Amino acid sequence: MPSDLTLTASETQARALRRSHNLRARDHGATVWLAPQILSLDQYLRQRWLASWPAEQLLSASQELCLWHDAVDVSLRADSTQEAPLIGQRTLARQFMQTALLASRWSIDPTQGPLWTAEQKLFRAAFLYVEAQLKARSAISLRQLPQAFIDGLNNATIDAPPQLDWRPLPGVPLPYQGHVLHALRERGCTIQTTAPQTSAPPALQCMTSADDEAMWLSLGQRLLQRLGDNPQQTLLVAVPRLDDTLQQRISSAWQQIFATEMLSDDCSGNTPLWGFQRSPSLAQHPAVDLALKILELKSRDNRFQTFSNMLLHPLLFRGQWRDNCATMEVRLRNQGTRHDIGNLLRQCPDDAPDDLREHLQQLYEAVQAAPGRARALDWLSHWRRCWLAVGYHTSGAEWPLREEFDQVLLEFAGLDASLGDISQNEATAWLTQICQRQRYQPEGARDAPIQVCELSDALDQAPDHLYMADMHARAWPPPARPDPFLRLEDQISAGLPMASANGQLQHARDIWQALLKQHPHAQIWCPLSNSQGAECHPSPLISGSWTTAERPRQGVERKAAQWPENDPAPPLSSTRQRAQTGAVSIVQAQAHGGFFAFARHRLKLRALERPLEGLSPLAQGNWIHHVLQTFWQQHRCQSALLALDDTALLADLTPRVAAGASDFVPLGRYGRQLQAAESDRVLRCCFNWLTHEKRRRDDFEVMYCEASLDDRIGPLEFRMRIDRIDRCLTPHGPRYLVIDYKTGDGLEERFWRTHQFYEPQLPLYATSDRLVELDVPHVDGICFAQVDETHPAFIASLNWRRKLIEDDTKTFHVDWEDILQDWRTRLSELVGAFCTGSVEYDANQDYRRRYPVADLLTLIDQANEDDDA
Repeated sequence: MPSDLTLTASETQARALRRSHNLRARDHGATVWLAPQILSLDQYLRQRWLASWPAEQLLSASQELCLWHDAVDVSLRADSTQEAPLIGQRTLARQFMQTALLASRWSIDPTQGPLWTAEQKLFRAAFLYVEAQLKARSAISLRQLPQAFIDGLNNATIDAPPQLDWRPLPGVPLPYQGHVLHALRERGCTIQTTAPQTSAPPALQCMTSADDEAMWLSLGQRLLQRLGDNPQQTLLVAVPRLDDTLQQRISSAWQQIFATEMLSDDCSGNTPLWGFQRSPSLAQHPAVDLALKILELKSRDNRFQTFSNMLLHPLLFRGQWRDNCATMEVRLRNQGTRHDIGNLLRQCPDDAPDDLREHLQQLYEAVQAAPGRARALDWLSHWRRCWLAVGYHTSGAEWPLREEFDQVLLEFAGLDASLGDISQNEATAWLTQICQRQRYQPEGARDAPIQVCELSDALDQAPDHLYMADMHARAWPPPARPDPFLRLEDQISAGLPMASANGQLQHARDIWQALLKQHPHAQIWCPLSNSQGAECHPSPLISGSWTTAERPRQGVERKAAQWPENDPAPPLSSTRQRAQTGAVSIVQAQAHGGFFAFARHRLKLRALERPLEGLSPLAQGNWIHHVLQTFWQQHRCQSALLALDDTALLADLTPRVAAGASDFVPLGRYGRQLQAAESDRVLRCCFNWLTHEKRRRDDFEVMYCEASLDDRIGPLEFRMRIDRIDRCLTPHGPRYLVIDYKTGDGLEERFWRTHQFYEPQLPLYATSDRLVELDVPHVDGICFAQVDETHPAFIASLNWRRKLIEDDTKTFHVDWEDILQDWRTRLSELVGAFCTGSVEYDANQDYRRRYPVADLLTLIDQANEDDDA
């Protein structure tokens, strides 16, 4: 009669058996079935011991590590004559805890270790301290759990199951496992040992490849071919040692091979083609990685990389925020390597949504409120405020990790009494360490048809095909690695395989023979050189003839790109039309060519901003805008300007410029010298401009500065932000002038002509019917105000004179209503072309670098000179 309980020697075995059982039930047509009770022995011991309501507290791994940290610190201070260790205290604490666990599992006395080095002496002292502290606190560690379970069986506080099925691994069994099983038998438990199924030794297919990378590429092509024959089969790739570096190397090679397959319609995005049975650490999960990055933020001296990782993280700022955050990242990149938290808020673009600004403001306040030193529970409360400030919820329906991250936070909270008051860096380091130790396997990853694991984990699995890769002599059998803090003779006598070369050889031979008996169709792969170019030889445990693998294909064959005879873009849907923003820039790009508007506003293509030294032109322009806005809000008209002589005008502008210096050129980021130079430049620009405005021929009154209105062109909505609206007192009556400040050069009045229309912003304002809401009955002129340090100028188009400053020497006449109507027609044509999917451009046009489409020129194939665009 089969047992209801199955215990395995490792957690990997237990997961493989549970998966096999579920797959068999599914293949037999079952939709609901009883989950088998398959547990690793360690997990079973923990569950049964905790269920007995013991008096002792079972320390978590983090609590025990904290205790080892104290032990190292106390032991070093207790003996001032002792030689200082060469290894850091944190590293020593982790290594000491692993050594103590190894000694308990192999029944080795850790107090009898060698005392040749300072580290070995420190281990003995730290071990005795930990033992005394556990006894004083009535607590036990994970390494003491097997003996506590056995004591519970002997005291009848823990019941033994009537029977169970034991699945050992080949080779030398761990002594603690034998002790537990013996105690269970003594309590009447019937234990049936099930060894892995075996078959006749196979005829091996041994493959060699030129180097490590070529081996993984060739193997990937072989796996892809095998999946093409039968996508439902399972393929297992076993390697001697699977670490994070090897996982990255495998993924890098196979992404090239499986790229086409992963993009096919038959491949679901939720089911990868390969997965690693060695579960990655929880810290590697993107959601946890982002949570930890947010916790790195401080009030001052933040690394740029911290801001960059957060702003560009796809899980945090998505959708309409993405472009704004990318802009912020570029601005911060250009301003140095260290930033205060307030700079994150200051660099938010002017057109950013209000909810993004609100989140950044809340984050700023949360980070500013961080305590200097606090207990673990207080840090946990602070972290939750930081996560919620940016709308990042680490629990709930949208959180992908369910309760795994909550368990990590609970484990950290359990350190409250052990750690006491700690700094932010210490608290974040402890949480990161817990996340790195915790292993997490994403749901659905084990459904991948290709699984990669270590050789020992391939036992007790039944794939359709087994591939053993990286089987060179340096990796298999593995070299001896005895523990430096335990006596070597004790390790060898206990049967610890890693203690000696003979032990490792015998252990590797046992695993190898078991694998060959289980998998008659195994393939063996070995590179002839490793990633550093060192020569490799096949493992001496492998007997058989070797064949050279086919050279991996280089890349994926693709047809050369050709211009289609007709390649229309689909029209903009009505839903997309209602949601489309940026009508002004759409019209501007469409005027240059439909392709540019399509690429910029439908494909959302953006080029990275150029790195700058010093203040950016955008910041300089905004500073000048701010100074002029505050000036005209106070003085309002030309007569007030004329009342100020040069001395008074400078005295009026100087405090206005100084008031913006801390916002646009923070002293802590740019330094006093650059701040003074930029302030002097802005002061000269504004002074020269206002002196230029004194020469205007018509008296004027400034009606509005930075006026905002919403309007639409056809189906597209847009927001007007008009720098300035003047009412000019002319001999012909009042005239209304719309002004836009420009701090650059190269502007010309011809850019408003309808056959070019490269600057449609002011014509768009002039033709808007919404200006009546600002008591502007009609627009009589538009003007670029070129605020330049040396050559200030007006570039204007008016209906009452030619120039704003110079006298008219000839009779002036212009049909202004015809010009307005031409602008309206041209605006409607451009918007209509964008909505219908026009993507033409003029291949003969010289799109000079000052035009706003220059960054898209690389997308145009200039080599096809014979093709008409």
